[in-house]
Amino acid sequence: MCGIFGVIADSKLNLSGAQARQTMDRLFLLSESRGKEAAGIAYMRPGAIRVAKYPEPASNVIKRNAYRQYNLYGREFGM
Repeated sequence: MCGIFGVIADSKLNLSGAQARQTMDRLFLLSESRGKEAAGIAYMRPGAIRVAKYPEPASNVIKRNAYRQYNLYGREFGM
């Protein structure tokens, strides 16, 4: 099985970086029950789709620097 979720974020929202991070983390952890063998994150920017995936559960992935550097408002996560 797999858990798939999406977030559409825009800087025009009155959502702080911390609120965006909490929302993303919570959704990622909730999706873990649908697939504990692997987890990843992808996001679209004009002209590119960036993907980071790992053979471990979301609860481990959110502790990685690559995930922690992810920013909903534009800065790419480290690979």
